[in-house]
Amino acid sequence: METITDRDIIGEPKLSYTDITGRTLARYFAKEGHEIGLFDGGYDALRRLVEQTLKTKPFNQGLSPEFLEEQVFDWWIENYGADKPSSLSEHLIAKADDAFSEHHLVIPISAIEIERPFQIGDVLVAPMNRQMLTEMGKAAKEKNPEQADIINKKIGDFVRELGHLTAVQVKVVGEVGFAKAHAERRAFQVAEMLRFMSPAALSWNVAFPCFPHGCHHNRTTTVLTVADNAILNISEGLLDYGMFSWRMTFAELDRDMKNGFSNFASFFKSAPLTPFQERVGKAISTFSEGVGSHNVNNRLVYAMSSLEHLFLRDEQEPIQSGVGDRIAFLIEKEGGKRREIVANFKKSYSLRSKQIHHLSTVDDEKTLSEFFKNSWMALYRALTLMPNFTTHLEFLNAIENVKYGGGRTEA
Repeated sequence: METITDRDIIGEPKLSYTDITGRTLARYFAKEGHEIGLFDGGYDALRRLVEQTLKTKPFNQGLSPEFLEEQVFDWWIENYGADKPSSLSEHLIAKADDAFSEHHLVIPISAIEIERPFQIGDVLVAPMNRQMLTEMGKAAKEKNPEQADIINKKIGDFVRELGHLTAVQVKVVGEVGFAKAHAERRAFQVAEMLRFMSPAALSWNVAFPCFPHGCHHNRTTTVLTVADNAILNISEGLLDYGMFSWRMTFAELDRDMKNGFSNFASFFKSAPLTPFQERVGKAISTFSEGVGSHNVNNRLVYAMSSLEHLFLRDEQEPIQSGVGDRIAFLIEKEGGKRREIVANFKKSYSLRSKQIHHLSTVDDEKTLSEFFKNSWMALYRALTLMPNFTTHLEFLNAIENVKYGGGRTEA
């Protein structure tokens, strides 16, 4: 067994210090037995430079913060001690040109299977390509025939684990770090959309753990029964029940897209969002996070926060008197039902307050059931109305006009 020594290292190694979370705290290199680098204030200055560079053309498209930080540090090493440093801009442009290419990335997402591919903005959502996994195995065996059995087992594991999942496919132009980060963001957005579209979104206690594959695992417990210092029995069981897994038919997808969900496409395009689109997108994202959770307490907090974000004018406006009324006038026409919606919101808000301030258990099933249906409907209505408004205040003003003039805000 060979040992790697300092003589095997070509050039000076680049090193870094990180904390327990993996966050980089300093960058340095070794030279003649000394550590030379950017520590404390020096490293903070590097991070600030990268942040400003990412806001400046031509570096504001297709580059990740990690790539730029690495290249700026390389430039600093090359020019360390030089009387006339080379141009940092020219160095970064050259490195960016070398790193730019088109990338086709596939991110599997869990808990959903679809019948056929569909396009949403610049993203293709499709059944996972099993043949692609199989071909990867064939190519690996051609290069390493002596490892054929190991490769067969590994590919078989991949097919069983990933073959039934749904894949988010993205084509990105940029350096590889930027491309991967962009694809991952798109996968999380698609999962948020599907969680919001799912039947589980209208419930208060059914979780739909649709996330990029690997983000969520079913929790289990193991119990050992012991007597006379010996194990008599081992039992394992699920900790969380009410798990929803969705096999979405094309007919379901087509129906939903025709009924207003097609507006989700706005979030998957390169064009900038309007302030109202940003507000709706953030509210749905927050609500959808709760749909993936088994914890009813957390789910209530996510839902309430999403409504506050979308239906309050500012932080000074009273929550109970503003949000409930606006939801009622947005989703319902009949006066008696509007009053029921307002009363339900106040009860639900009281449950949220008791939970946060007094650690009370959320257990009023009837109140919660109605609250989550009303909350989902309010967010859905805002989604369908997105093309009608540019700003958040325009949306709220339209609801106020309905409140004092009758009727319901229409698309």
